[in-house]
Amino acid sequence: RGAVLAAVGCPEVASQLLSAASVDFLAGRLALNAVGIQVPRSGPGGEALRAAALYVLLSTMNHACSPNAKVAFDSCSTVSLSTSRAVEAGEALTLGYVTGDLPLVERRAKLQHWFFHCDCLQCETEERVAGMLSSIGASAGLA
Repeated sequence: RGAVLAAVGCPEVASQLLSAASVDFLAGRLALNAVGIQVPRSGPGGEALRAAALYVLLSTMNHACSPNAKVAFDSCSTVSLSTSRAVEAGEALTLGYVTGDLPLVERRAKLQHWFFHCDCLQCETEERVAGMLSSIGASAGLA
């Protein structure tokens, strides 16, 4: 408490920051925004270092199953973001929180970790195709 009080200079604000509700809120945000990293030759004996990290830039990135950007971890403290395809002016940069190669239902189940239902172009297209195939099968008596 002393360090927080010294940092903010106000006992009421320090108490609010250290309240159970604030700690739960911050822990939740950390869990949702932390990324797993693997930095080659940075661990003991030159092995890859595996850790979790929080990067402000990555925390602002939205998901798409066919993302237009990718991340590279150059070191424990440096992350690089680059596009993986041509991006139109004004188009949002997106990352893949899960691999887009998984089946639609499996991708959406994994994305529940971030508490959202993916409706990116890839998911919506796959959902429409599945619906059309189901309709065709039902009208042909295959259902």
